[in-house]
Amino acid sequence: WYQRRVREAVVSTQSTGSSGINAEYGGPGGVASYYSTDMLHKFHEDNFDRLRLKDVHVQTTAGIRVFVCTFYMGSKSEAPTDQHWWRYTIMIENLGDVAVQLRERTWCIYSENDYRETITGTGVVGQEPIIPVGGCFQYSSMINLRSPTGHMWGTYLFEREDKKLCNASIPPSLLESRGLST
Repeated sequence: WYQRRVREAVVSTQSTGSSGINAEYGGPGGVASYYSTDMLHKFHEDNFDRLRLKDVHVQTTAGIRVFVCTFYMGSKSEAPTDQHWWRYTIMIENLGDVAVQLRERTWCIYSENDYRETITGTGVVGQEPIIPVGGCFQYSSMINLRSPTGHMWGTYLFEREDKKLCNASIPPSLLESRGLST
């Protein structure tokens, strides 16, 4: 498995396998065939629980549907406490009848060691995307906590095409690392 044909590149040499992916020249037409090595299979096997999609949190507010998926990435030990890292992916879908532009985000973060933080900022990942009717916008980011469990939730402030403002809820999402090796 992990077969992929790439028509844009002609690869005429085999890699040593140190990168985890081997490439073979595929013959006429410049088609290269990529396949996984034992190293990639081992990575997948060792990290399957961490990489598996566990929950998708969804909430619709004011004609805007927000999907949140979180993935535990691992921890980094630093005195006096560990830092636990999660990657999250957000998809925002405009179900309304006018285009909207994401203007602001507010995140509330709570961890099991009673750490609470509110983060407010302009747009997301350096953008203020305009989402047309029926359109979607997706982005990914990361968060870290000094405890193995927490929650995050929040709101997006949108400006509608008619210049009215509306809020859309970001559904509560569990940040959990228990039972996973780091």
